[in-house]
Amino acid sequence: MKEKYVVLTIFVVIIAHVYGRLVVIPYIIIYYGLTFFLSMLYLSL
Repeated sequence: MKEKYVVLTIFVVIIAHVYGRLVVIPYIIIYYGLTFFLSMLYLSL
């Protein structure tokens, strides 16, 4: 069962990496936007 999750995680990482290269700008914006949002959420607590 655990091996299944490891393979799935690796697969998702590869897909995200390839997809990220194709649309690198929106990918970066989403990543930094999410990081900023989470840090704001953390600071407001």
